[in-house]
Amino acid sequence: MHSIGMARPASQLELEPSRRFAEGRGIVARAELTADKGEHDRRGAIWSRIYSALWYPALPFVLVATGGDAQSRHERLGGVTPQADRIGAGHLRVWLHAASVGEIEGVRPVVQSLARIRPELEFVITTMTATGRDAARRRLNGICQLAPFDHVTAVRAFLARIRPVLVIITETELWPNFFLESAAAGAKIALINARLSIRSMSRYRLIRPLLVSALRRASVVLAQTAEDAERFCRLGAAPERVTVSGNAKYEVLGDSPPLRPELASFAEERPILIAGSTGPGEEQMVLTAYRDLVERFPFLGLVLAPRHLERVDEVQRVLHAAGLAYIRASDSMIRSRSPHRELPKNSRKDENPVAPPDSGKAKWGLSVDERHQHDHRISGDEAGRRLPQVLLLDTMGELGPLYQSASIAFVGGSLMPGRGGQSLAEPAKASVPVLFGPYYENHRQLGDALLAAEAGRVVRDAAELADASAKWLTDEVARSTAGQRARSVMEQLAGSTAATVRYLCALLPAS
Repeated sequence: MHSIGMARPASQLELEPSRRFAEGRGIVARAELTADKGEHDRRGAIWSRIYSALWYPALPFVLVATGGDAQSRHERLGGVTPQADRIGAGHLRVWLHAASVGEIEGVRPVVQSLARIRPELEFVITTMTATGRDAARRRLNGICQLAPFDHVTAVRAFLARIRPVLVIITETELWPNFFLESAAAGAKIALINARLSIRSMSRYRLIRPLLVSALRRASVVLAQTAEDAERFCRLGAAPERVTVSGNAKYEVLGDSPPLRPELASFAEERPILIAGSTGPGEEQMVLTAYRDLVERFPFLGLVLAPRHLERVDEVQRVLHAAGLAYIRASDSMIRSRSPHRELPKNSRKDENPVAPPDSGKAKWGLSVDERHQHDHRISGDEAGRRLPQVLLLDTMGELGPLYQSASIAFVGGSLMPGRGGQSLAEPAKASVPVLFGPYYENHRQLGDALLAAEAGRVVRDAAELADASAKWLTDEVARSTAGQRARSVMEQLAGSTAATVRYLCALLPAS
């Protein structure tokens, strides 16, 4: 491996390990692909014309479905922000595309390293969602906007305005015209942190002729795992351009920014269970488990963070139905904790919120007698003045800092099939033991590593979630050890950023 500072031209990139990898697993070899190149190109061109033609009648409906203001629609149709129209003298443009918040976090180490090595680079960062765009504006230094639709006219208009020399596409964002039109415009293309689950593979195979044509335009495909690399080869990527580099999301960059005092006051002096990135149906399971846990651990707080903020009203209805006192992170009434402050407006007064621990009380659990005394002590009007039980996280960018205060984390998108699980990296980086459901195929490498290190556990329902949480809450040594192992797993998986940046530097013009 050559150092980043001595990166070679793209034509000299050595991907011998991936060629041996491909041939060793019986994947279609280069010679076979070359022999069929004419047929692949012919079929790909036909599929590309059909795909682009279908966009024309679909475009009005897609515009309505995605919504947004006039600027959002402008960007979806290939327009750019005003600052993207101006390229500084001596600067080179890089188009970085990521789906949403998780993917932005995953490429942050790469962007930061690449910017340090090549300071003349100017990044135009696009996302599929407004929340992803907002996260990019907070976390990355670049021009951030919504991505154009994969309509050939929109993509061409966008590329003509930003004129990138390199296009970086993340994970599974396999939009065919992004690849085809970028290559036609003369840009090099890199697919990084690339992953392809079995479920995604089965869907993509339906349009394989189109994706063969698109993936052949990539100069390099940097896959997260050997299994991902194999699937990309089977989908049509040239095996000699595919290699396994890991996932830059696992890079340990240091602690998250400090938690604002208003939220820190919720978590101080008591154990906290964080349910992060939850989806429909999962909040009910979490709250069922929490109601069971709070009988044994009456000082336990819960942070509930739905994956999509547009579901906040729905989650509030679930909280009301569960009869739990809660407060929203965005509520202006959150202040430093006082044992006798009024309950915020979103809190339910017909239930008994959990009282903060007494001064000097070290243990979190209570015996049956203590529980009875505790229930009596916080009953009546006094209960309406106690700290709420649940924090509903309805703000962006604060889940990472909150994990620093967590005792245990549950990561959603994993209890039911269909979503493939959300990222397990943030709680593991924060040295927090991690619980997740059985459907975590999007993060199989990290999930399996956490399980093997006994730093994580799979839970299948509310009862298992409560049981696994209780075991760690009653054994501080085991909980702390599991958290330290989670952090160690992240450190062991880190290191892909340097390899990724090396390949990207090799695709850039010489400075």
